[in-house]
Amino acid sequence: MPVEYTHEQSALEALPAQMRAQVDDLVMKGSKLQAVKVIREALGEPRPGLYECLDLVAERFEALGQRFTRSPTAPLDLDELMANVRALPHAPAAIEALWDGDSEGWMVYLLAVTIEPRAEYHLAIIQHGTDLRLFNGEVRSALARFGLTASGRSS
Repeated sequence: MPVEYTHEQSALEALPAQMRAQVDDLVMKGSKLQAVKVIREALGEPRPGLYECLDLVAERFEALGQRFTRSPTAPLDLDELMANVRALPHAPAAIEALWDGDSEGWMVYLLAVTIEPRAEYHLAIIQHGTDLRLFNGEVRSALARFGLTASGRSS
């Protein structure tokens, strides 16, 4: 049954202790969207909006001493990566770089892939900040980086 709350109190304060503990557990695991879902599903009308829930989750991250956004990846050390590959239980058939994105931005996953047995081994996640860097003017657009105009011609 949804919990009722007033706007005078925080939506998080309105949650039963067990639900707050569930939100905190999700925060400690870095599961932001699941924490938002727990908050939204637990509260009745007027149900808080997505941004309000994200703000609440961000507050819990801070209160629990966690980073709300991922830290940029430290520079990769080739010798360390090679040592990690050599330490795998089976020789990889390939090293894959998979480009992916989520609510925090874009990243590249570096994986070692074996055929016998069929498996993938995580080697690294490469991310150099969030997409906010584009809006803050911290990085140039891909077009500008490669000296291209919007039409795709070199300037």
